[in-house]
Formats: sequence, C-alpha cells, structure tokens
Amino acid sequence: MNIVYDYPPNYTDILVRFGELEKTVIFTYGDTIYSPTTQEITHNLEVHEMVHMHQQGDDPAGWWKRYLLEDEFRLSQEVEAYHEQYKFVQQDVKDRNLRTRFLMKIAADLSEVELSQSRGKVRLLSVVHSLDTEVCDLQTQRFEQEAAKFKDVVIYTISMDLPFAQACYCGAHYFLPMPLLYPRLASFPLPAGRAWDWHVAAQ
Repeated sequence: MNIVYDYPPNYTDILVRFGELEKTVIFTYGDTIYSPTTQEITHNLEVHEMVHMHQQGDDPAGWWKRYLLEDEFRLSQEVEAYHEQYKFVQQDVKDRNLRTRFLMKIAADLSEVELSQSRGKVRLLSVVHSLDTEVCDLQTQRFEQEAAKFKDVVIYTISMDLPFAQACYCGAHYFLPMPLLYPRLASFPLPAGRAWDWHVAAQ
C-alpha cells in the first residue's frame, strides 16, 4: 500500500458525517493510506487498512458512500478489519497484557451504539446472560442469521459481558453485523437489588 501524509480526497464528506476528527485518525482510499500527520503507522494498523483496501476493490468511492451512510455496513466492515488486525497482534505480540489492552481498545472503538442510528426500522433486542455460554452463543448466532433475511429489521444483542469479552466474541465471530451492548450500573431496579442502565442512547 502507498502512504500519503495528507487528507483523503473525500475528507469533506467524512467531516460532514463525523465532524472534526483527531489528526491521528488515518484513512484508506483505494490502495493508499492517508495520514494527516507523519505519525508511525504500525504493522498491525497496516493489516487493518489492507482489509479496507480489499473491501473497497475497484470502487473506493462507492464503498466510502456506503461506509458513511449505512451504520450496519460500516460496523460489518470494521469488525472484519479488526478481526484480521487482532489475529496479527496475537502472532506478533507476546505480552498478554499488551494484547489485552489492544482488545479493550477494540471494544471501545466498537461499543458506542445509539438507537437513533436505526430510526425508522424495526428494532429487536436480544438479551442474553453471557456470550460465553452455549445457549446464549446459539441464540446470538441464530438471531444474526435471521437478521440477514430482513432489510428493515435491526437486532441488538445485550449481554452482561464486559466490552473486553464482547470484543473477544466479535473476534471469533467476525461475521456478526449486529451491535453488542453492555449494560452499565445505574438506576433500573432488578430483583437481585442491583440496578442497570442499558448502554443505549434511546432517541
């Protein structure tokens, strides 16, 4: 891949969709990585961006149009890229603590979800205890398979797993397009006396 220390050709469209971004954010357009700064681009980040290069194929403009407009498409593309990136990290990084930090970063990058992103569509909340259990895993995968059959239905999976564990699950099931949500401790009463507030901005 080529590396150009500048903004990508569609940066105006990116600003319209996401607003002002940190200058450390890099972009892939076609076979070129665009970096607004001269920061070092690590090998694992190159792996991530190479996935986007292959996803874009011969139509980077068309890919970027969908990436900016379609939340589910953007999530599916990023999950695939993070999956390959983490596979590289597993082989390249021997320190387990560093690998854990990397997974936490993936979780942070992928965890923020707003229901307003699916306004106008039918929303289905699939609530499971833990993705690490057989029944919850089967339920989550079954809902993912069914979601692909419906154009105007969005399925959110809510589990009690921490974002770290959800990131591990996404890494193992990179085909998942549905968001995984984590309930934060707050003020919704449960029989056990604890309280939870779903990490979803309902609008």
